[in-house]
Amino acid sequence: MPHQHPAVVRGGGLRKPVPFSTLPERNFNQLVLKALFNGVALSRIVGLSGRLNAELTRMAGDYADERRAAGRAVPADIGLAMQPRSA
Repeated sequence: MPHQHPAVVRGGGLRKPVPFSTLPERNFNQLVLKALFNGVALSRIVGLSGRLNAELTRMAGDYADERRAAGRAVPADIGLAMQPRSA
């Protein structure tokens, strides 16, 4: 899919609300993970906070666990891709 190309993820493609507000949840989640993988600041994804979901939270948590297990740094903004934990 064109929106998953690294150049689009790194470029201005994330700042356009229409494509990403209409992406199916699965594709949106993949876009967010692709951004994390490519070191793109999650704050660049328009509407991210309004599209948080349980599956994205799980995926981001798994990604963080994998990074830690490999001795790699976890992106500082990964929490932006995760729903707050229930108290």
